[in-house]
Amino acid sequence: MVTIKKFDGYQDLAEIFQDLDLKFSFVKNNKQVTMPAKCRDFLGDCLWSRATKKKVSVYSFEYDYKETPYEVKEVQLTIKFPDSNKRINFINNLAFIHEKEKQAGIKKLTKIEETQEKDTLFITASKLWQTLPWTLALYTYYLKVMSLKDPNHVTVKPEAGYKKWIDPMESTILSWVKKKIAYSWHDDIYAQHNYSGVISMLKKVNNNLIKLYQ
Repeated sequence: MVTIKKFDGYQDLAEIFQDLDLKFSFVKNNKQVTMPAKCRDFLGDCLWSRATKKKVSVYSFEYDYKETPYEVKEVQLTIKFPDSNKRINFINNLAFIHEKEKQAGIKKLTKIEETQEKDTLFITASKLWQTLPWTLALYTYYLKVMSLKDPNHVTVKPEAGYKKWIDPMESTILSWVKKKIAYSWHDDIYAQHNYSGVISMLKKVNNNLIKLYQ
């Protein structure tokens, strides 16, 4: 069991409704360094803060990498589940994310540990998943559907819609996870937040991003 120090403070985040109310937080030195949030794009915003050396202030989410850096040697996250059934499903579905990692050629497989907080797990994984916002969005999408009984059968919103976009291109986008590219970050944090995830890339909303991989 890992003892995690909870995030110090509170931010009243503006988040859309989601059927699966899992809350993600970046961790460093066993301490949550970001406000637990169900909107996974906030995690990508933290990558933006590190890359641009700017403070994030978007939809009431505040973060400055210079003040509270997240772990960069590997992915470190806590996930707070809405109930014990979702947490147990997640643990039972560990092989699901391991299979995706093997397809992507990632050797450091995701590890799950219990924490002292109710229905809260500590996750560690390869730093490759947090190379760019879209890779982190893909990874956390997989983590989120692992809380379902069957992560391959997704009917909840908005993940069911994401699945329709990801599945036809899955083998290709998994092969992109380790690909090194010259990436241009948005100047505006709202553009970064809204148009830097894996679905924006697949929908070609962010044309500059998908062209880098073609």
